[in-house]
Amino acid sequence: MIEAPSLNLAAVNIGPRQKGREQAKNVINVDYNRKQIIKAISKTLSWRLKNIKNLYGDGNTAKKVLKFLKLLLTKQRYENK
Repeated sequence: MIEAPSLNLAAVNIGPRQKGREQAKNVINVDYNRKQIIKAISKTLSWRLKNIKNLYGDGNTAKKVLKFLKLLLTKQRYENK
């Protein structure tokens, strides 16, 4: 569910585990009910999602972390000279 907005994909959340949590607009929440689940999946198949805001970032976290770590290593090498 975290990656779905970055990929412009819909998500069906089944059950109350995510209740009260912040979520992107690509999520449909349903109970443990077969009819509700089928209806939600059918609904998402017709969605044409574009530019859904991912509340968890822009999908570039790994690149940002790597850049930050390289910066720290460079700084550490400079200070140890």
